[in-house]
Amino acid sequence: MADMKPLKRKSGNQYLHHETKEYREHVHRKMRAYHIFVQCGAIAQGMLNYLAMTQKEQVWKHFGSWIRTIRPDVLPSEAIVSDAIKNTFPEFLHQHSGASRWQKILLSRIDSNRSEGTRLAS
Repeated sequence: MADMKPLKRKSGNQYLHHETKEYREHVHRKMRAYHIFVQCGAIAQGMLNYLAMTQKEQVWKHFGSWIRTIRPDVLPSEAIVSDAIKNTFPEFLHQHSGASRWQKILLSRIDSNRSEGTRLAS
């Protein structure tokens, strides 16, 4: 928020009731954006954990990188699940069997000449 007044380090709280209504609204909008960002991160992390627990065979199959020891009996980490999703994303986009709305939205917004990952699945 560009119009937010800078505070000195360890100076304490701002007294928003001394500020204009517009300034208070901007601060509230900024705080709401922070909360939404953190909530989206928590949801994404939860989804990675869920996929690690329920789809571990698929995750290990599509991991496509190197780690010292892949033990199929151990659940993959969030980073490994994330890599597996990243590796299968081009396939997801280029599946033509009943293309979902999500696929259509993403494909309409991706510049296929610039996106290296989508060229791999062509």
